[in-house]
Amino acid sequence: MPLVRDCALSVQATARKNAVDNPCCIPTRFRLMKLTTWNVNGIRASLNKGLREYLLGCDADVICLQETKAMQEQVDLSFFTGYDAVWNSAEKKGYSGTCILSRAPWQSEIIGMGIPEHDKEGRVITTEFPDFYVVTVYTPNS
Repeated sequence: MPLVRDCALSVQATARKNAVDNPCCIPTRFRLMKLTTWNVNGIRASLNKGLREYLLGCDADVICLQETKAMQEQVDLSFFTGYDAVWNSAEKKGYSGTCILSRAPWQSEIIGMGIPEHDKEGRVITTEFPDFYVVTVYTPNS
């Protein structure tokens, strides 16, 4: 059995090394991804306070944003190309909200957690990728 484990570790180590040299040559299940998260405390204001520069420079595959306090149609992200977005905005304008930006395609998305009294606050998004899930959650202080 150690041979199988050692072989798997060797493949993973090779994948990590090759991913630095040429990420496109690595099978999807071994590809390294950069995931980031940020509680923006209002995406519209944050875009003028460093968020725009961060998005353009972070080179992340998936970016999770919490406390967006806006609906998708209220935010101009046209400068940020190559990413798809899924939003979960609160029913109450200017309140909570989450967003996932991804340049890697996801297979499915789930908005909320299935509890209507909580889902109206826009606090949870789950995206399913081929080998994993990304869940962004904005939790209240209390």
